[in-house]
Order: sequence, then structure tokens, then C-alpha cells
Amino acid sequence: EGMAARLAASEMTEQELAELTDLVDKHGVALRAAPQGPYSQHDSDDDFHVRIARASRNPVLAELLCDQFYPRLFLCRQKHGAVKGRGLEAWKEHVRILNALQERDGEVAELQMRRHVRSARAALIARESRPMAAAISARLAERSSDNACAIADRKRRCTGVALFQRARNSASISSATCRAACSTSAIRI
Repeated sequence: EGMAARLAASEMTEQELAELTDLVDKHGVALRAAPQGPYSQHDSDDDFHVRIARASRNPVLAELLCDQFYPRLFLCRQKHGAVKGRGLEAWKEHVRILNALQERDGEVAELQMRRHVRSARAALIARESRPMAAAISARLAERSSDNACAIADRKRRCTGVALFQRARNSASISSATCRAACSTSAIRI
């Protein structure tokens, strides 16, 4: 995508640039109305990335991105809708890319597109890892609690067994008395 942005900076027609500007403005109006909402791009004509890929005038790159990569990426984009504020952030990143395209600065356009893709990837990874991290934390807390109970239970048993053995060896306490004391304190012998 970075290469497509670099090429589009020099290859886009003025009309394509004006249409892309209108598209980004339209997306901005929608996102400012709902800042926590998703960045909605319903079809390829409405897609910022598709327009840049096609404007690169590189048929191999455009086919790879538009026909092979973007359809697979669609699922990830749908998940971004669940990341609060990501739509507005993506729009701001699109504005920076658009500014570089308007200045016909391919190097900056590529850099901004690469940053945008990295940011989108990081947001998706963070979103996907939150439920997993919460589940892991809960399981570790549960295990920690289970281990603490098991250790305390073992200490009670070991202490009770030692007391039982000492008491049993002593002539002053009968075995029955020791067994009764151990059974009331949940010590298994």
C-alpha cells in the first residue's frame, strides 16, 4: 500500500485527486457526527485505499491489492468498527495521506500510508488481545487462589498428622481422642 501511495502521488489526475478529497471530506463529516463510530466504506467506489491503488497506474499492484488483498482485509476492517475511536483516527491518517498526495510528494505519501497501516494493525492486535489477556489473567488468578487453598489445606493436614502422631505416641491422649480432634478440623489421616 505504501508503494501504491508513492506511485499515486505522481500518477493521479487532478480529477481523481478532487474526487478523493470529496470522499475524505464526506467520511470526515460522518465521523465527526459519531466520533466513536466505525469508518464506513461500503463498496470499492467508496474505499480510500482502493482509489489510491487504482490511481497508482500499476496494474499488477492494483490487481494484487484490490482483487486479492482487500477482500481478505474486509473482515479485519469490520473488526475495527468495534475499536472505539479507531474510525476517527483512521480518517485523520487518511487526511495526512491525502495532503501528501495533493502536494505530489510520493515519499511522504508512502511514509504516511505505512504509518496508517501499522496503526490499523496495532489497533486490531490490541483489540484482539484484550479478551485473551483478560481470560489469561482470570485463569491465573483462579489458579493462584486454588494453589493458595491447596497449600493451606496441605499445611493443615501436615500439622494435624504431626500432632496426631505426637499425641498418639503420648500416653496422656488416647488414639480415639486424637482421631476425633483431627476429624473436626478436616484433617484426613
